[in-house]
Amino acid sequence: MADFSSTITVKNGYSSSPLSRISYRASQGSWITPPRSEVGPAESDVFKLGASNNVSEGEATYRTTSGAQFKVYFRCGSNGNTVAVTPPQFASAQFNASGTPLAGTTQVLEN
Repeated sequence: MADFSSTITVKNGYSSSPLSRISYRASQGSWITPPRSEVGPAESDVFKLGASNNVSEGEATYRTTSGAQFKVYFRCGSNGNTVAVTPPQFASAQFNASGTPLAGTTQVLEN
C-alpha cells in the first residue's frame, strides 16, 4: 500500500504519461524539474485509468543521476492528482490523518 503520509499534489489527472514532468524536492530543499533523461527511466511504471476517466492510480520508481532512488505512488481524481512520494525528503506536502494538507506544506505542480 502507498504511504500517503508524505504527498505532493499535481494538476492534470488525465495525462497518459503522468510522471514524465513531475517536479520533486531534493534533500537540500530546492525544487528541481529535471528532464526525464536526467532522472533516468522509471524502473517500474504502472498507470491505470478508471472507466469513468476520472480516477487513475499507479506507481513508478526513479533513480537520479546521482544514484538516489525514489518511488512515486499516485491516485488521481477529477480535481487533480494526489501523489505520494517515498522517501519523505522528496515530498512537498504533508497531510494529516483526515487527509487535510498541513498548513504551508502544499505546492501544486504542473504535471
